[in-house]
Formats: sequence, C-alpha cells, structure tokens
Amino acid sequence: MAKPAHDYEDFVHVGPATLAGRYMRTFWQPVAASRNVPTGKARRIKILGEFITLYRGVSGEIHAVDDRCPHRNTQLSAGWVEGENIRCFYHGWVFDGRGRCTEQPAEKNENFASKVNVRAFPARDYLGLVFVYLGEGEAPELPRYPEMEDDSAGVLYANVEKTPIPCGFFQRVENAVDQAHLPFVHRVINSGDKVYH
Repeated sequence: MAKPAHDYEDFVHVGPATLAGRYMRTFWQPVAASRNVPTGKARRIKILGEFITLYRGVSGEIHAVDDRCPHRNTQLSAGWVEGENIRCFYHGWVFDGRGRCTEQPAEKNENFASKVNVRAFPARDYLGLVFVYLGEGEAPELPRYPEMEDDSAGVLYANVEKTPIPCGFFQRVENAVDQAHLPFVHRVINSGDKVYH
C-alpha cells in the first residue's frame, strides 16, 4: 500500500513539495565550485531534485534562475549570457539575474515582457564555492566562517572537491555517524591478486 504524500517518515525525497525538500531549502546550498562557473557561460545544475541555470555575468556576479524558459520550455542554460542577463536559445527571450523578462524579440506587444518571469534564486560566491538559496521568502544571511577566510598564514583552508554520492542527504549523514557498518560494508578481502570490497 502506498504511503500518503504527507508521510512524515519520508526523508528520501528532496523535491520542492516534499518534507525533506522543504527543510533542505531553508539553508544555503553549495552547488558548484566557483572556478567552474566562468564569466559569460551558463551551466545547468541539479540540486535537491530540480534543475537550475547558473551563470556569471560580465561583472563577475553569480546568478541562478529556473532552468526552463516559460515560453517554449527550453533550457536556459543552452542560451547566451549577455551582460548580467541570459538569452534563451530558442526565441531569444532575455531574463535578468532577478528573473524578469526584459526582451521578447518576436512579440508584438511590448508590454508583455514585463508580465513574464522565471524564478531567480539568491546566489553568492564564498570560499571558492557558489551557494544558492532555494527556499521560499527572503534568504537568511549566508553563514560566514572567518577562520576559513584568514589566509595570512598562507594556508588554504577550503579545499573544494566534488564527489557524486548516489544517495540522499539524510542517508549520507546517517552513514557518516553509523560506526557499526564499517567492518561489514568497508571490509577488504584479499584473494590472491584480486581485491573484493
């Protein structure tokens, strides 16, 4: 028998309408290494079960908007970055970093653009990472870590690496503190020149 959508035990799904998804969206999420978002290029990323378009304008400011143009549902990440805006690949609609449509080349009604938006997400560069806030309402202050900002000793405190782990966030947290699984899941058996994990 299927569980109801409001089941409070469902911490596996993180889409926008799920319990865990709504909770995770109340925090700033690291979504990319800053070095992987060059000026003038858009890229598509998946975070918490949804795709967003991430791009850096010519000013160096990072922007995050919905992944799809509302006109023909084209991926905005396939478009062009122009200044601080992104132009849709299909019909050339232009959206600014706040998600407002500012130009619709093939539309006769010039006032129509002002009625069209895509969702924009607050985005910040910090410690070599791009953070995005996906929650509703106003974003909280991005947490700061002054001890990691101090490079006076010439030591890099933030080492940014990406390792895809095919499981949910809560399963990963539980796994990290569960010491009982170590001798079973992570044991290595040597048999001649073969290693079994």
